[in-house]
Amino acid sequence: MPPDPGQGNYPPPGGGTPPPPPPPPGGYPPPTGGGYPPPPGGQQFVPPPGTPAAPLITAFGATVADPGKRILSALIDGLIISVVAFILRLVINSFIIDIFMWAIVLLVYVAVMTMQGKGQTVGQMALNLRTADKTTGANLDSGKAFARSGVMAALSIVCGIPLLIDVLSPLWDKEKETWHDKVANSCVVEVPQGA
Repeated sequence: MPPDPGQGNYPPPGGGTPPPPPPPPGGYPPPTGGGYPPPPGGQQFVPPPGTPAAPLITAFGATVADPGKRILSALIDGLIISVVAFILRLVINSFIIDIFMWAIVLLVYVAVMTMQGKGQTVGQMALNLRTADKTTGANLDSGKAFARSGVMAALSIVCGIPLLIDVLSPLWDKEKETWHDKVANSCVVEVPQGA
């Protein structure tokens, strides 16, 4: 008796070979080499919202400072500069110098602090940050330090709003730099604990 065509692996009635199995759902070819095929259209992986971005690393291997820490350190330094400028205004009673006192103190304070010692202002010391040459990681030389603080001082003269925008610019800058960093080819980086 011939086998029942509905049972087992027998050729279908009428002879020939059975059709190949259907392709996997979704139109993807079967995976090869144990991996998964790339997503359609060349799309890249996008992390889910709320996933922290990987930190930026400088050419000399340091982590670029978080913009929030930079802003907080600038507030600390701004308070110090304001107190010193106020005291100097009381001592030096000149209307012309009074107008520029805050900018003058900022110019000298930031330049001197970032080119000496560990390259840190008091605000940066409090938050474990330092200013460095973007290429080498060394402290800024006097030319770069005064160029950097000079841009800050110039931006502070006209009502301070340009300086505020400059200080906030790491929030949207892809390299987390301020305008004064770009002028001096400098960056602000995290100081490792215990360094």
